[in-house]
Amino acid sequence: MTCSYEIDPTQRLARLTARGRVDVREMTRTAIAMVEDPAFAPGTDQLVDLSAVTGSDGVFRNLRALASRGPDFRDRLEGGRLAIVAPGDLVFGLARLYVAAGRDLPVEARVFREAEAARRWLDVEPVPESDDHPD
Repeated sequence: MTCSYEIDPTQRLARLTARGRVDVREMTRTAIAMVEDPAFAPGTDQLVDLSAVTGSDGVFRNLRALASRGPDFRDRLEGGRLAIVAPGDLVFGLARLYVAAGRDLPVEARVFREAEAARRWLDVEPVPESDDHPD
């Protein structure tokens, strides 16, 4: 799996993108690095894009452990919102389980099938396509 993040301070938006087969440990490391990044201001909204996830290696049984880390970063997350984009049925269901397991998350979290709906909810502009992606 490839997992990366970028932070847009002007929109107060952090975007985490995962591609390929999901490894919750790598996703956890990337999410922690994102929240600890100096560019991540307290209350920054998050957009987690799982559109290119092709499956999981069975590590989603650790969803509760991942969700339990949210309160560790309460001072950084509080006041922000978390939008998870998961168009596929399996990933959508797993993302909903994550949100349910994270009842104590210090953010309002929702799962969306379409990126545009997530961006509308977060009230952010679309992310421009990079030149290094094939058409």
